[in-house]
Amino acid sequence: MARGNKHARGAFNDAGRALAAAIVSAAALVDLDTVVVAGGVAAAGDLILRPTLRHCAAYAGLAFIGRLRISAGGLTQPVAGLLGAAAMPAEV
Repeated sequence: MARGNKHARGAFNDAGRALAAAIVSAAALVDLDTVVVAGGVAAAGDLILRPTLRHCAAYAGLAFIGRLRISAGGLTQPVAGLLGAAAMPAEV
């Protein structure tokens, strides 16, 4: 990510910071071990995941949050969230 448009890199950094804040907050509330992102976030790959991981590390005030694993899932279509929500009742 060293190359490219500085404004685009800044936008991905800002998005990663916002995503990290949401992930860390959710992890603290419900004691998550693993977070899998999908859809457009997963499709962006390292452009979004690297800044997200960096900001998560900065926000991790609780020890267990520092062990949180974040990865990209295989669903990169915009409807990935809908597919996941539709599958939930089958798992319950």
